[in-house]
Amino acid sequence: MHHFYELFQFVILSYFFSLLLKTRAQLFTVYVGLIVLPLFLLSRYLINPSLFFEYNLFETYLTTMPLIIYSSMHLYNNLGEKSDFYYSNLGLLFYLFTSTFIFLFYRLLVVFEIEDYINDLMININITLQYIKFAFFFYQWKLIYFNKDERN
Repeated sequence: MHHFYELFQFVILSYFFSLLLKTRAQLFTVYVGLIVLPLFLLSRYLINPSLFFEYNLFETYLTTMPLIIYSSMHLYNNLGEKSDFYYSNLGLLFYLFTSTFIFLFYRLLVVFEIEDYINDLMININITLQYIKFAFFFYQWKLIYFNKDERN
Protein backbone atom coordinates (compact mmCIF):
# COMPACT_ATOMS: atom_id res chain seq x y z
CA MET A 1 0.00 0.00 0.00
CA HIS A 2 2.93 2.33 0.61
CA HIS A 3 3.68 2.47 -3.11
CA PHE A 4 0.16 3.61 -3.91
CA TYR A 5 0.22 6.19 -1.12
CA GLU A 6 3.51 7.68 -2.32
CA LEU A 7 2.39 7.88 -5.93
CA PHE A 8 -1.06 9.24 -5.06
CA GLN A 9 0.49 11.89 -2.81
CA PHE A 10 2.91 12.86 -5.57
CA VAL A 11 0.21 13.16 -8.24
CA ILE A 12 -2.27 15.09 -6.09
CA LEU A 13 0.28 17.51 -4.66
CA SER A 14 1.91 18.02 -8.06
CA TYR A 15 -1.49 18.99 -9.42
CA PHE A 16 -1.99 21.32 -6.43
CA PHE A 17 1.33 23.03 -7.10
CA SER A 18 0.63 23.24 -10.83
CA LEU A 19 -2.32 25.47 -9.88
CA LEU A 20 -0.16 27.66 -7.62
CA LEU A 21 3.06 28.06 -9.59
CA LYS A 22 3.32 31.01 -11.95
CA THR A 23 6.08 30.74 -14.54
CA ARG A 24 6.12 28.52 -17.60
CA ALA A 25 9.43 26.93 -16.61
CA GLN A 26 8.03 25.95 -13.22
CA LEU A 27 4.85 24.54 -14.75
CA PHE A 28 6.91 22.65 -17.33
CA THR A 29 8.96 21.13 -14.50
CA VAL A 30 5.82 19.99 -12.70
CA TYR A 31 4.22 18.50 -15.83
CA VAL A 32 7.38 16.69 -16.88
CA GLY A 33 7.67 15.26 -13.37
CA LEU A 34 4.03 14.18 -13.48
CA ILE A 35 4.72 12.17 -16.61
CA VAL A 36 8.28 10.92 -16.15
CA LEU A 37 8.26 9.84 -12.50
CA PRO A 38 5.19 7.55 -12.60
CA LEU A 39 6.44 6.00 -15.86
CA PHE A 40 9.85 5.43 -14.31
CA LEU A 41 8.37 3.80 -11.21
CA LEU A 42 6.02 1.67 -13.28
CA SER A 43 8.88 0.48 -15.49
CA ARG A 44 10.91 -0.47 -12.39
CA TYR A 45 8.04 -2.62 -11.13
CA LEU A 46 7.49 -4.19 -14.54
CA ILE A 47 11.16 -5.07 -14.89
CA ASN A 48 11.52 -6.32 -11.31
CA PRO A 49 8.10 -7.17 -9.78
CA SER A 50 9.68 -8.26 -6.48
CA LEU A 51 10.33 -4.56 -5.71
CA PHE A 52 6.60 -4.14 -5.33
CA PHE A 53 6.57 -6.33 -2.21
CA GLU A 54 9.28 -4.55 -0.25
CA TYR A 55 9.71 -1.10 1.19
CA ASN A 56 11.51 1.10 -1.30
CA LEU A 57 13.30 4.10 0.16
CA PHE A 58 14.35 5.22 -3.31
CA GLU A 59 10.68 5.59 -4.27
CA THR A 60 10.01 7.67 -1.16
CA TYR A 61 12.91 9.92 -2.02
CA LEU A 62 11.89 10.25 -5.69
CA THR A 63 8.29 11.14 -4.92
CA THR A 64 9.00 13.51 -2.04
CA MET A 65 11.94 15.57 -3.27
CA PRO A 66 10.07 17.11 -6.24
CA LEU A 67 7.26 18.12 -3.87
CA ILE A 68 9.77 19.83 -1.59
CA ILE A 69 11.18 21.64 -4.62
CA TYR A 70 7.70 22.70 -5.82
CA SER A 71 6.84 23.96 -2.35
CA SER A 72 10.06 25.95 -2.20
CA MET A 73 9.35 27.43 -5.65
CA HIS A 74 5.92 28.55 -4.47
CA LEU A 75 7.41 30.21 -1.40
CA TYR A 76 10.03 31.91 -3.55
CA ASN A 77 7.41 33.18 -6.02
CA ASN A 78 5.49 34.86 -3.24
CA LEU A 79 8.27 36.57 -1.32
CA GLY A 80 7.07 39.91 -0.01
CA GLU A 81 3.42 39.51 -0.99
CA LYS A 82 0.35 37.77 0.35
CA SER A 83 0.23 34.22 -0.84
CA ASP A 84 -2.57 31.78 -1.48
CA PHE A 85 -2.22 28.75 0.76
CA TYR A 86 0.88 30.14 2.48
CA TYR A 87 0.42 28.26 5.75
CA SER A 88 -0.65 25.05 4.03
CA ASN A 89 2.47 25.25 1.92
CA LEU A 90 4.64 25.85 5.00
CA GLY A 91 3.07 22.86 6.73
CA LEU A 92 3.63 20.64 3.71
CA LEU A 93 7.21 21.78 3.28
CA PHE A 94 7.98 21.28 6.96
CA TYR A 95 6.39 17.83 7.10
CA LEU A 96 7.77 16.51 3.82
CA PHE A 97 11.29 17.65 4.62
CA THR A 98 11.37 16.33 8.16
CA SER A 99 9.57 13.05 7.46
CA THR A 100 11.87 12.33 4.52
CA PHE A 101 14.83 12.97 6.80
CA ILE A 102 13.34 10.59 9.38
CA PHE A 103 12.85 7.83 6.77
CA LEU A 104 16.41 8.26 5.52
CA PHE A 105 17.75 8.32 9.09
CA TYR A 106 15.75 5.19 9.95
CA ARG A 107 17.29 3.37 7.01
CA LEU A 108 20.73 4.33 8.31
CA LEU A 109 19.82 2.91 11.71
CA VAL A 110 18.69 -0.34 10.10
CA VAL A 111 22.04 -0.64 8.35
CA PHE A 112 23.87 -0.21 11.66
CA GLU A 113 21.37 -2.52 13.41
CA ILE A 114 20.41 -0.11 16.19
CA GLU A 115 16.83 0.62 15.15
CA ASP A 116 15.29 -1.34 18.03
CA TYR A 117 16.27 1.30 20.55
CA ILE A 118 14.73 4.33 18.93
CA ASN A 119 12.05 2.86 16.66
CA ASP A 120 9.22 4.04 18.93
CA LEU A 121 10.81 7.46 19.31
CA MET A 122 10.95 7.95 15.53
CA ILE A 123 7.33 6.85 15.15
CA ASN A 124 6.28 9.35 17.83
CA ILE A 125 8.29 12.12 16.18
CA ASN A 126 6.61 11.42 12.85
CA ILE A 127 3.16 11.47 14.46
CA THR A 128 4.00 14.80 16.14
CA LEU A 129 5.12 16.18 12.78
CA GLN A 130 1.77 15.13 11.31
CA TYR A 131 -0.02 17.07 14.03
CA ILE A 132 2.11 20.14 13.34
CA LYS A 133 1.29 19.86 9.62
CA PHE A 134 -2.42 19.62 10.39
CA ALA A 135 -2.15 22.66 12.68
CA PHE A 136 -0.83 24.64 9.69
CA PHE A 137 -3.68 23.29 7.56
CA PHE A 138 -6.33 24.20 10.11
CA TYR A 139 -4.90 27.68 10.53
CA GLN A 140 -5.01 28.15 6.75
CA TRP A 141 -8.58 26.85 6.74
CA LYS A 142 -9.47 29.33 9.48
CA LEU A 143 -7.99 32.18 7.43
CA ILE A 144 -9.85 31.16 4.29
CA TYR A 145 -13.29 30.54 5.75
CA PHE A 146 -13.51 32.72 8.85
CA ASN A 147 -11.32 35.76 8.15
CA LYS A 148 -12.29 36.67 4.61
CA ASP A 149 -11.84 40.39 5.32
CA GLU A 150 -8.23 39.91 6.53
CA ARG A 151 -7.15 38.11 3.35
CA ASN A 152 -8.21 40.94 1.04
